[in-house]
Amino acid sequence: MVLTVNGEAEVAVQSAAAYQKLLDDQDLFNSIRSVSRGLEQAKRGEGLQMRQFVQSLAEEHGL
Repeated sequence: MVLTVNGEAEVAVQSAAAYQKLLDDQDLFNSIRSVSRGLEQAKRGEGLQMRQFVQSLAEEHGL
């Protein structure tokens, strides 16, 4: 349901289930976008090799 003020949409009201689905869909979209960015960076040769990353992480935390 959309509530209007002076003929302009002002507030949208929806069920809690519909709102939760919207939040879940947004989380999924953000995850997909992050993975896509990471793949593009890898194609450009940016970032670290997994072994280098794990080694630097272990050193940073004294492992």
